[in-house]
Amino acid sequence: MFIWLSLPFEIRQATLELVISHQKPKRDLGEQPDGSGTAIFATVYTEWQSFFEAKHFEMLVLTQKCLSDFKNIVQGRRRKLVNHAWLCIGLNPHDCKSCWLEHSWDVAKDRVIFTDAIRVLFECLSI
Repeated sequence: MFIWLSLPFEIRQATLELVISHQKPKRDLGEQPDGSGTAIFATVYTEWQSFFEAKHFEMLVLTQKCLSDFKNIVQGRRRKLVNHAWLCIGLNPHDCKSCWLEHSWDVAKDRVIFTDAIRVLFECLSI
């Protein structure tokens, strides 16, 4: 039986780097994950979990809808792995007239949406 730990560390790291280099390019914003990435490999072996989690949590693209999951998943040692968090905030569409109306109802709603999203993100990051 092949034993992973019998390989030199450098060979193990090079192998994992090769696996991650063959993943699909980063998806466009708003596109749902299709499960074809490398996250599943984190479940194979403890050393693999550390390697792949470090790669996957380094830069995260978040939406308002996924902030509660972010708060639950990225805790403890995983929190330290996050270097960049990109928050995409969905605002209401505007026509040209409403863009310049400083006190329009839509602009006021957008301010609430934006402020609430930033507040929730900061709450998640402060844990």
